[in-house]
Amino acid sequence: MTVIAELTLSSPKIVLHESMTAAPDVTVDIESLDGLDPEQPEFVFWAKGTGLDDFDAALREDPSVGTVSRLDVLDDRYLYRIQFSDDVGVVLYPHWLSTGAVLLNLDGQNGEWEARMRFPDRGALREFRTFCEGEDIDFGLQRIYDEPVPEAPGPLTDAQREALEIALERGYFEVPRECSLAEVADEIGVSEQSVSERLRRAARHLVRDAVD
Repeated sequence: MTVIAELTLSSPKIVLHESMTAAPDVTVDIESLDGLDPEQPEFVFWAKGTGLDDFDAALREDPSVGTVSRLDVLDDRYLYRIQFSDDVGVVLYPHWLSTGAVLLNLDGQNGEWEARMRFPDRGALREFRTFCEGEDIDFGLQRIYDEPVPEAPGPLTDAQREALEIALERGYFEVPRECSLAEVADEIGVSEQSVSERLRRAARHLVRDAVD
């Protein structure tokens, strides 16, 4: 039976690591992946958040990136198409393909990728995990479940849970709101953009469990 895995991946060897760490408040949301050349796939993605100009500059100097095309510019996000370079440390795409896995969702921030993937079985997931750990890629398995999706919600990350708890305690979710997003961010000690992303990812996680 196929399984769904929600996991995190982080390593300087992975594409866009330098770009994301140069602009830690920018979130990268992958829109499409073209794998005609498995060793040099193309990403089309949105970069969102504050620090977009820093991200853009770092992207054009990132050794893991071969070609860069900025396709669209909106007030709070840029749309890019990139191709991997020959200098990227590890290209994960052909390795998850070899296990029979299918990528369902992928986004990243500050050097860490959050992925949702379907594997043919748990053995295939173990094979992919073994490969990542052999390449010194930090592999965090956040949740694994068989289809159909179980009714009980899975665990949030510690950062997501902290953001939700503080926002709830301070009245961020009340109508009208009793505190601002900036106040929640100040209490945690991160930027307003970072806490916004944590709340968004946590909400997406919980809503997915409720409606899937």
